[in-house]
Amino acid sequence: MRFRKKIVDLKRTCVACPSQWEARTKDDRPVYVRYRWGYLSVMMGKKGESIDDAIINGVQVCGEQFGESMDGLLPYYAMKKLTKKYFKWPKEGGGEDQEMSFFENIAEFIQKLDEETKEDV
Repeated sequence: MRFRKKIVDLKRTCVACPSQWEARTKDDRPVYVRYRWGYLSVMMGKKGESIDDAIINGVQVCGEQFGESMDGLLPYYAMKKLTKKYFKWPKEGGGEDQEMSFFENIAEFIQKLDEETKEDV
């Protein structure tokens, strides 16, 4: 199998815990990327198969511990960098908008929690 496959279709299916993406290569192979417990796993199926086939019976292209044991958040730019020797990812489209929304929600939650805590003191 020749590596550095071009990704032509990409969808972020979860932002965190795990961070995950489903993709398809130019030659129609499904690719499943998952980052949970600090471990990055990339599975690739055969031409024409479904993403489920890649997850269950695919070849593990990458499987490596990159983060801490409780880590489950991997931004798209970091995932691209960690897997660049295997795939050529689109510049955008990996869920950056979802990442921003996720972080904005966390920031809002923390701010609200701070306000509630100050009222209790």
